[in-house]
Amino acid sequence: MDGERRTTDTPATVDPGVSEHFRIFAEEYDDSTEWCSDPALLAPLVAGAGGRRALDLGCGTGLVAQGLRESSGEVWGLDLSYPMLAKARSRLGSRVVQGEAEALPLRSASLDLVVCRQVLHYTREAEVLCEAARVLRPGGELRLAQITSCDERDFVFWTVFKAVSQPLRRRYYSPGLLRSIVESCCFHVAEMRRHQIRRHYTQEDLFRRSPLPESERQRFRDWMRDSVEKLREVLEPEWRDGGLTILQSWTVLFCIKR
Repeated sequence: MDGERRTTDTPATVDPGVSEHFRIFAEEYDDSTEWCSDPALLAPLVAGAGGRRALDLGCGTGLVAQGLRESSGEVWGLDLSYPMLAKARSRLGSRVVQGEAEALPLRSASLDLVVCRQVLHYTREAEVLCEAARVLRPGGELRLAQITSCDERDFVFWTVFKAVSQPLRRRYYSPGLLRSIVESCCFHVAEMRRHQIRRHYTQEDLFRRSPLPESERQRFRDWMRDSVEKLREVLEPEWRDGGLTILQSWTVLFCIKR
């Protein structure tokens, strides 16, 4: 990648478990969840990117980068995981690079657009956002997409739920919290869009990565059932086939570098 800032051979700021998770997950990633390839979630991240030099930050297998490439100018993909990048290479060719979001190997003010989808919760978010601001030209755009709570009503539920079922996450976000973090890191949020999907969690999904001992899992199931019933108006839960189908909120922020 031209104009490199620096490269890192050994990631130093990310939990090693994240790298291992995506090493195992690479083969099934594209079809793993409802949000990965939902056109309604992908479209706002790639729309109107024509002619701009863009980076898909945390590109994974290159789903977003592929959409950017169809309408944009020069598109790069960066990810921590080599197996995920091997998949992305089939979509982007040689314009993929392994690296950390907290220390981008890019020259300052070298990009017009950075897209960051479902990455922030694994990282030291302020460092990532400041790095995105550094590599963007003045007035450049960050499009940031995260699964969030619907609002403050279900924020505590999702924080606990994800801490148990996906312990590699550093944090869960409400829309307001996400916006406030971004605006504290060199960006102005020009627009915020919301979307919802119905996500099904099987019993395997709940405990596949959870450190919760078997003896505590029924207590967690009871807590979860009681909690979603109290939030029925927000989450619209449906219990079936031993699992839970629930409304999952998605927040996209369109941000301009200040």
